Amino acid sequence: MMPYPSAPTYPSTGTGGGGSVDPVTPPAAASESVAAGASLSAVTFGAFTDTGGRISSYAASKTNVVGSATISGTGLGPYTISGAADSEVLLIELDALDSGGNVLATAAYTGSIGSPTTGGAWVTLKDYDLTDLTTTSALSTGSTTLSFESIADTIDVDFSTYGDSGGITATPTNGSGIVIDGKTDTTSAGTVSMRVSDWLSSYTADDVQRYPYAVTWAFTVDLTAVPGNSGFFVGVNKGTNVSHNAGNARAFDIRSAADGINETVKIRSNTTASGTLATQALRTTRTVTAIIHFGEIVQLMDTDGATIPAPDVTQGTTYVAGADAVGRDDDTRVYQNTSGLRAFFACSQTGDITCSRVIVRRFE
Repeated sequence: MMPYPSAPTYPSTGTGGGGSVDPVTPPAAASESVAAGASLSAVTFGAFTDTGGRISSYAASKTNVVGSATISGTGLGPYTISGAADSEVLLIELDALDSGGNVLATAAYTGSIGSPTTGGAWVTLKDYDLTDLTTTSALSTGSTTLSFESIADTIDVDFSTYGDSGGITATPTNGSGIVIDGKTDTTSAGTVSMRVSDWLSSYTADDVQRYPYAVTWAFTVDLTAVPGNSGFFVGVNKGTNVSHNAGNARAFDIRSAADGINETVKIRSNTTASGTLATQALRTTRTVTAIIHFGEIVQLMDTDGATIPAPDVTQGTTYVAGADAVGRDDDTRVYQNTSGLRAFFACSQTGDITCSRVIVRRFE
């Protein structure tokens, strides 16, 4: 599910005496993502919560982020989607109106069709081997510039901690990578982030609308310290926000299960996590890839083992992590705009993580 935030509600003008009115609440945002060559299903919106009986009618509108699909339907639906093609991204908003035509609440749906994989390839723009970093002492909170032993490049990383009473550390270590020690505090987190768009020769609005981008991390992870608690987050945010729980963070939330053998996989949007999407055996060595479409929509894939996979937008375990609301005639891109794209990984509640590689690619 793509967790668009619910639209605000608008109370109607009160009657004599200043009495309150019951708010109208939209159904949860809905989404559908299908592979190239497939079709989007007709859309039926769930019921709005309207205890005061204020809804008089509905009005639907669409935004073609990519493509030119049309919709037809009335009320809560179904709305038939016609003319959608590969690479289509379509947003439908359904306004609930009162008798005066005022918007009471808005429901949202997004549909996307994958891009065909023929005729192009994922091109590596930057590939940093973090095991080649020069060893330093543990990072202080804030920004630090790191250097490599074998190349002249430097990278800026930010380190931050949350609720930390156990002394979480993040240490660049030659031969290993960036090592986060989650220590023993089961209520804390420590985040390392880097604005990967700074590494690229071009990352314009036209670039992100023309090409899907992907960030891949290689990790070794130990989530065994406290079964049921130890975990880690990994994902992307807008460039100006260094945290994993604010801004426009979209990430995996992976934690050890209480049995100490398995782990649970969820999708996290800032501080809110989805229900469990998968339960699988604990993975010690893994790669995680974030795929960013149009500078707005994020997909996440988690792969067992050390082999770097090609980003796969159609794979069954590639999840839609969401996007910020895209309004009509929106001309900004959340993960580009003036702030760029930030990638992060974080320990959560005693999880230990080592990141040994970061790769940025785009499909051309």
